Amino acid sequence: MAAAAQPLHAALDDFAAAAAEEPRPARSSRVAAISALSNLSIQYNFSAIAVALALMDNGDHNGASAAAAYPRTELQSSLLKSLVFAGAILGQFSMGVAGDVLGRRRAMLLTNGCAAAGAVGTALLTWGSPPAMYTVMGLSRFVLGVGVGGKYPLAASMSKEDSSGGASSSSTQYQVAKGFFWQSPGAMLPYVVGLVLLWVFGPTHYGSDYLSSTSFQFRFLLGIGALPTIAAAYLTYRSDESEEFTESKSLNPVKVAVRHPELFGRLVGCGVSWCLYDFIYYGTSFNQVAITNAVFGKADALVDICWQNAVITAMGLPGVVGAIALLHVWSAKQLQLWGFLFLGLSSLALAVATSAGASAAVKFLLFGILVIALNWGVNVSTYVLPAEVFPTEVRATFFGLSAAFGKVGALVGSAAFKSIQDAVDLDGVYYVCAGVCLLGMLITHLFIPPATGSSPRPFGEEHGVERIVSASRSDRLLHTPGG
Repeated sequence: MAAAAQPLHAALDDFAAAAAEEPRPARSSRVAAISALSNLSIQYNFSAIAVALALMDNGDHNGASAAAAYPRTELQSSLLKSLVFAGAILGQFSMGVAGDVLGRRRAMLLTNGCAAAGAVGTALLTWGSPPAMYTVMGLSRFVLGVGVGGKYPLAASMSKEDSSGGASSSSTQYQVAKGFFWQSPGAMLPYVVGLVLLWVFGPTHYGSDYLSSTSFQFRFLLGIGALPTIAAAYLTYRSDESEEFTESKSLNPVKVAVRHPELFGRLVGCGVSWCLYDFIYYGTSFNQVAITNAVFGKADALVDICWQNAVITAMGLPGVVGAIALLHVWSAKQLQLWGFLFLGLSSLALAVATSAGASAAVKFLLFGILVIALNWGVNVSTYVLPAEVFPTEVRATFFGLSAAFGKVGALVGSAAFKSIQDAVDLDGVYYVCAGVCLLGMLITHLFIPPATGSSPRPFGEEHGVERIVSASRSDRLLHTPGG
């Protein structure tokens, strides 16, 4: 048996050696594709539910049928929108920890599996009466949230570690941000798919009189969210761990965190600023219909809602591209400070214009500037900073915690903005946003460390940290500088 097994071991060793010698450009291209597909999947799956629910319950959208195909309560609508964020919070933390403990590759395969299962579940398991459908859909959205949430820390960590290799901080920031760019097309794509479906089936062919076509439309819209996830999983399966992570994975991440309390100050800077930004971003996104009605006038037809939201989302693309380009000359901290300032001033200008009863043209112009501000600066920096300020040993865990703070802000914003608007009108909403931006600048200034021009070195290179030696169950050695 031993003699027969020897060739197999040798073959496996040869395969591992060949994988390790894969040309760096090929590996980098694969990691870049994984990051792009992951970020596209994140925002597509977050945003698709709004269009799907509009198709399922035609409401006030002037469908040919007065009755909804799948009527639901306000509570069901709220749960379907919020459960994905609850799942994302769990996924960001748990998959971040898994990324540091199990490895980026294994954790990414696991999180993609959850995302694909959730997307397929919303499309293929939602049958029966509307209450039963929405229950299954809610559970599937939660699983989907776990999956897409886990992509945040893992995709960013993989991009960061693949691009390091002695590169400058600005270079690695730029590579991480390039993957993040694809969240913007991902946010726009559900509205484009919705327009295509309405064009194919007819702009009013949804509702109870068109049950079969409505069923296909919402299932297709939600189900194709699995495609970029499956593609990312395949590329991840074909990839291997980065050299940077492989060299640091023997360190115990829990002990690293305990022995370096300064990491928790950085967590406050990254997490709270992300929370404040997502409070504004997702608050305006989930209440975008009310905001666009105030700017464009009330859109009655679903096709109008789709094209208006597609246009508004596309207006943010120059902001994302501009912010990414600035990372060649600015640090992510500088980008975040200026981003909060621009967003705060844009919110303040729109608040003043709204309270003064400005014309629709003026409000449209200011709203367009606000959309650019929402996508410029903080939108990019909150994603880049955790990958930059946390060392390899704990990067995925602390990135996941930072992102989870962000989704808490998203939950609060999506739930609270309507109440704020009811209490203080739309202009009051923007005054609140301006105040939140001021707080974000303060948090960034106090808790984010200044840029050093190079990426943080793994703690194992410069600190006495216990290493866990996997070759033996009981062997331990204390690693100190110089051996």
